[in-house]
Amino acid sequence: MELTNDKNKQLAILSFIYNYISKNNFPPTVREICDGIGLSSTATVHGHLLRLEKKGWIVRNAAKPRAIEITQLGNKKLNLDSKAIPLVKNIRSKKPYFAKSDIIDQFPMLPNLQNYDNQLLIWQYPDTSLNELQIMNNDMLIIHLKNKEININDIIVYANSFDKIKLAKLDHHFKSKHIKILGTVVGIYRNLTN
Repeated sequence: MELTNDKNKQLAILSFIYNYISKNNFPPTVREICDGIGLSSTATVHGHLLRLEKKGWIVRNAAKPRAIEITQLGNKKLNLDSKAIPLVKNIRSKKPYFAKSDIIDQFPMLPNLQNYDNQLLIWQYPDTSLNELQIMNNDMLIIHLKNKEININDIIVYANSFDKIKLAKLDHHFKSKHIKILGTVVGIYRNLTN
């Protein structure tokens, strides 16, 4: 890829980072950026990353090789809508499924989740008895709020007859009497540093 000036190189790097994260769900290393953009010097890429950071287009953790995140300003520069997913402390059994007062934080929308059209929320499930579903204590569940297109083997979020919010794997043995399906788990955020 032949690039003529620094601004074009920076936009190309920003675009490469975005596309890489969209495809792999994690950011590229500096060497992968070099290879993807056609630059031979990691020092040149480091310089461009520093300038992108100063412009507020990315944030990095210098201690980690894959810790690059595109900011809202960076998304705007790429002409992308920067959406956020609310982290909520409570889910309700009826619409609206949460109140503004239930929102604890906002997480940036990952590129691979853009198709869910603001129907996502993140919820830290309070139960610790879901290891058989590969859900661990303190996992944050990314939930797509929907009532249709539920498939066998989906992990569903539902309200039981007492309006208590529960999770279950939808299979042939699941009894669906007296429940209201609120949505499905489409991702899990797990903090590996604890």
